[in-house]
Amino acid sequence: MAPEVAVTGLGVVTSLGVGAEETVAALRREEGRFGQIRSFDASRYEVGRGAEAVSPEEAFPGVDLGGRRLDRAMRHVVGCIDAALRDAGLDAARLPQPPHRRELLLGSTLVAMLQAERFLREEARVGPDRVRYRPLADWPVEAALFRVARRFGVDGMSAVVSNACASGSAALALALDRLRAGRADLVIAGGFDPVCEYTHAGFGSLLLLSRVGCRPFQAGRDGMLLGEGYGILVLERHDDVRRRGGRAHALLQGAAATSDGFHLTQPDPEGRGAARCMAAALADARLAPGEIGYVNLHGTATPMNDLSEFHALKTVFGERLAGIPTSSTKSYFGHTLGGAGAVEAIVTILALEHGFAPPTLAVTEQDPQTAGLDVLMHGARPLRARAALSNSFGFGGANASLVVATP
Repeated sequence: MAPEVAVTGLGVVTSLGVGAEETVAALRREEGRFGQIRSFDASRYEVGRGAEAVSPEEAFPGVDLGGRRLDRAMRHVVGCIDAALRDAGLDAARLPQPPHRRELLLGSTLVAMLQAERFLREEARVGPDRVRYRPLADWPVEAALFRVARRFGVDGMSAVVSNACASGSAALALALDRLRAGRADLVIAGGFDPVCEYTHAGFGSLLLLSRVGCRPFQAGRDGMLLGEGYGILVLERHDDVRRRGGRAHALLQGAAATSDGFHLTQPDPEGRGAARCMAAALADARLAPGEIGYVNLHGTATPMNDLSEFHALKTVFGERLAGIPTSSTKSYFGHTLGGAGAVEAIVTILALEHGFAPPTLAVTEQDPQTAGLDVLMHGARPLRARAALSNSFGFGGANASLVVATP
């Protein structure tokens, strides 16, 4: 039987705040954090709102974030890793595992795209003959990975999983496999994406950004809002944690990733690939659908995506679905793209730890086409569940589902 894998450390930054404590407080207050985007001139776009976090220097005062060679996103990642290791009771400078037994697995759709964005702006301003090409050396994925791995003494596998909006969850699924197979003793895993003009313009061109607000499963919803998010989890085998006298926030009990190949940007209307993914995650966790006590929905608030997820859930849970509380926490901090799976896995763990299921904000009337889905709309609900499911579904039919459980 595969060994249990524990989540021993959490590091998170979104527009709600920094760390688990601020995140839980904001979820309990039931207030989303959206505003006019400041990272770039958003006034020239039809939708200029989003959910930005504070600067990495404000989020992690006194922490060595790697200097200006790392962009804003990677400095946030460094800060979250440092916070997660401290939360796990591990000294970031002297980890107990041999360096070659530590791994770094990060999910992202953009990685170091902010470096390229900066270069392209300068090239447009001064021309190709006068622009500085040296900053492009910091654009490739391996440049960002190398600096973060070196900072934390990771000599084992380092990789970025770029699997659309399922990237963060897919990275955690890979980490689970690595630990179960004995390939590593400690995996720093998670996902991230910054607010970026490139992606904002792209989602705007697809008419997926809301003029009203992020209202998942609302009747008449008109789209999503993008957010900035960083989520890092420290994963270890549960037996190893017990031996070192550590504690676990939760168990990462099961995971799965599938691919539809249905369409580049549209979900399968019936959610068949997503249903296979959820069913596989439950099987991996050795749980029946009836043992899931809460579902953190992918819930982007786009008309097609929410309906697709509903059909997938109906396929997996059947008549039990009406008795399972669900919510989309993107209504608090937007769609954090490659960071969504990790950030929302952390939110799901916090919901189990603190015994409450946060509601979906700004929903006043549930879409009648999703009747039979218990979308929490009117306040949080006490949660006494042992296990919960967190979904992430992305462009190109990329799906990932995680099952977390109380230790």
